[in-house]
Formats: sequence, C-alpha cells, structure tokens
Amino acid sequence: MPRVDPDQCAEDCDITDVTDTVSTWIGTIYLFGAIFSGPASYFMMGRFGRKWTLVLLALPLLVGYVILTLTRTLNSPELILVGRFLTGE
Repeated sequence: MPRVDPDQCAEDCDITDVTDTVSTWIGTIYLFGAIFSGPASYFMMGRFGRKWTLVLLALPLLVGYVILTLTRTLNSPELILVGRFLTGE
C-alpha cells in the first residue's frame, strides 16, 4: 500500500503525528473519491449536459484543493484525508 515516507519529506514538513494507519489511508483514499466521480458524471450528464456537469464536478475539486492547502496551517492529517477524497486524484 502507498504511504507517506518521512525520509522523503522536506525539513519544514512535520508528519510525526501521522500514524502508519493514517499514512496508508492518505495514500489510498483518493481511489474511493474517484469511484464516485464516474457514476456521478454519468447521471449528471444526462440531466444537466456536459458543460454543466464539468462545472458542477469542479466544485468538489476546488473545495478539496482548498482543504489540502489549509492542512499545513491547521496541521490536521484528517483534513488531508477529506481533501484527497474530494479531489479523487
């Protein structure tokens, strides 16, 4: 399973409070977010069209990247999980 490697982290990076379980989830939770994007886009395209589906599905990406940006300030591994789930990448 992919995980965060402390040896490859920069000097200003502090991941000492990230447990092995959480680091494993950080490496894999984006896959669960990606599972939902395919069926969501299928149903949304039929209802809203391609253009508005792209616009609406960009909102979780935007929120996810904002959350990922805030994780450094708030120092919360749980926010990394939420942000990676929303981005699905």
